[in-house]
This record gives sequence, C-alpha cells and structure tokens, in this order.
Amino acid sequence: MKKSLQTCIVCGRGADKRTWNNLAVLVCRNCGLTWRESFDLSEDYYVKLNEDRANLDTQKVAIRLRNSEDRFNTIRRFLPRAGICDIGCGDGSFLSILRDYGYLKCWGIEPSEYYHKMMVDRNLDVIKGEIDEILGISKRKEVHAITLFHVIEHLDDPIGSLEIMAESLRKGGILIIETPDKNASIQKATDHKNDLVYPEHLFYWNEKSLCRVLQEKGFKILKISRRSFDWKHSPIKTSLMRLGMVKSLSKGNTSLDIKSQTDKDVVVIKDKGKNFFRELLRILLAYLVRILRRDDYLLIVAERV
Repeated sequence: MKKSLQTCIVCGRGADKRTWNNLAVLVCRNCGLTWRESFDLSEDYYVKLNEDRANLDTQKVAIRLRNSEDRFNTIRRFLPRAGICDIGCGDGSFLSILRDYGYLKCWGIEPSEYYHKMMVDRNLDVIKGEIDEILGISKRKEVHAITLFHVIEHLDDPIGSLEIMAESLRKGGILIIETPDKNASIQKATDHKNDLVYPEHLFYWNEKSLCRVLQEKGFKILKISRRSFDWKHSPIKTSLMRLGMVKSLSKGNTSLDIKSQTDKDVVVIKDKGKNFFRELLRILLAYLVRILRRDDYLLIVAERV
C-alpha cells in the first residue's frame, strides 16, 4: 500500500487537515478531493477478505440484487449488449443482473478469494486478480465497457488505475464509476460521521475532482447522476437527513449506518391506519430525495475519446 500524499493527485494543490469519523484526512483547498492522511492497509488486505467479513445471508443477497437492478436501470441506455467487465465485482450481483437481462460476454475481476469462489459457484465468469488484469483481457477479448462500482475510493493509486482503464478501452468505450459523494447531503448532516467514512476508503471524491481527472485521462462525460443504496426502501429518518430537515438521528448522536439497510427498515403495512400513512410518507420522501438529487453516491458515465 502506497503512502498517503501531502498534495492533491488531481490538481497538485495543498490540503488542510481534518478529522472525519475519527480518521485523519486531508482536504484539497482547490478541487475538494479528500484522502486519508495514512494509507495503513496491508498490501493483501482485499485478497484476504474472508468469510467472516463477507458472509451474506439470503436476505442480504436479495437486497444487493435489488440494488444492482436499480443501478442497471439507471445506466442501461449506455451499456453495450456485450463485452462488459465489472472490476471489483464483489458478490457478483451486477453480473447476475446482466446475465438475467440477456447481456453476453460479461465478466468480472475480483481480488477476494471468498467472493471469487462464490461467483464461480454461481457460474459467473470471473477472474481472480487486480485491476491491471484488464490490460491482458483487452488483448484477448473485446472490452466495450468497464464498470467500477465502489472501487475507486479504495485504491491507493486511482490515477494509475484510470490510465489502465483508458488504455484497455477503444475509442467509444464506456467507463461507469459509482462512488460515495463527499459533498452529499448526508455527509453534511452527519458532519462526515457515518458508515461511508471508514478506514478502507482512502479517497473521497466529489463531482468536480472526479470529472476533471476523467477528462484529463481521455474521457468525455456523458452523464452525471446520484444514487443511494436500495434507495426505494430508505427509512424515513435517513431521507429526512438527506433532505437537510434533521441534522442527526437523536441528540448527541451524529453517526448513521447508511451502507447496509435491510428489509427490517421497511415498515410493514398491518392495517389501513397509521402504518399505511407512515409507509406512504416513507415512499414519498425517498422519491423526493431522488428528484432533488440528494442521494449519497456519485455516478458518472464517461466515453473514451
């Protein structure tokens, strides 16, 4: 793992020290890119990601598939019908969705032994390895699109990784990146004390910094949008925080778990009384967050030029 830097990798400017969720970070004074002061993860951290950390029950698998289908619907019109590589594909949820919708010659790259075995058991085409595997793949297969969902924030050399992807894609190829937005409303509401700020996230991107580096590496921005994990099932309090209507869940508590919402967060409609109206309110607030672009993640679609 490379050492953290004192100047911004995007614009080269200096940075100010801050503390986010008990982590020391540096915030660029110009473009706003933020990164951890210390990159203290071991070189083989993700390779050794084990079953205790990655264990998924049936409910979690279903929720991840539901989230991946929403992501698919958000970017569907930009996806080619074949030749998609999902880098850092995790449990293979997105690859499963592509297969279900009839997309051909789609595969993934995943460093975790546990996740790799899981996907092989599901008959998904996956290569165990790091990002640079895509260079070899692009010489053997036609790579028309690369997806990078919640990966770029984990990389100690994101600029180098983007250069590899630019080299792997031909002119007109598509790159799609989703990553937590450091300027999201939820970050302001919690003062960066939430489940998206943790040691494994080395960089925290915003629209300005990510678009700039993509354009410098040979990409044209086609679409900028926002998303949240399983957003249609967001709890009322989470939506209220995204809308800036409350600052914390309770007095003295600014922490918020927004990474692993489950079906237990969804109100069960038991009668036609207050539970019905509460569920209606929850749905309306979730859609209002989406309409006002107050979601947690930044999603960018770019084309190789």
